[in-house]
Amino acid sequence: MTTEGIEAAFLETHNWGKAAKFFQSLGFELEFETDHHSGQFRGEQGPSVFIAEVPETQETRTRLVLKTPGAA
Repeated sequence: MTTEGIEAAFLETHNWGKAAKFFQSLGFELEFETDHHSGQFRGEQGPSVFIAEVPETQETRTRLVLKTPGAA
């Protein structure tokens, strides 16, 4: 199976505000924000990045969605 790159990244954080400011400082624009401390960012090129805040007691995770040339 071949891929055409990364479609999206899903990141979890313990501090939505700091994570959002960090990605905005890198040039990402906020596409939308939810009312439960999460939102989606997009840069000029590349994949979208969805960030969600999780409780301090929960370990953070990162997931990538790969783009493929067709439904397989």
